[in-house]
Amino acid sequence: MSVPTLPLPQKIKAYAASFLLVLLIYVVIDLYVPLKHLFVGEPLSFQEAFTYINLQSKWPIILIIGLLMGRNSVRKKERALQGAVSQTPVPPTSVQ
Repeated sequence: MSVPTLPLPQKIKAYAASFLLVLLIYVVIDLYVPLKHLFVGEPLSFQEAFTYINLQSKWPIILIIGLLMGRNSVRKKERALQGAVSQTPVPPTSVQ
């Protein structure tokens, strides 16, 4: 019996979702200081807030974490798929 795997579009979707999640987390972390200034009541323009986002120096870390999270997500989905296949009852074959 062959081991079931996820189709390529679902794998790509899992990797893309993981990468976007990591990217969002890092952007929120970078925007912590501008948001803190806004809550205090200091005026802050969009250009000033945008200067706090520095993804250029963090892109290798973001890429590596995104790939690891995507791989973990794909493995979990494939394990769940294999568990579902192994739990389905096999109909008995009639001998004639």
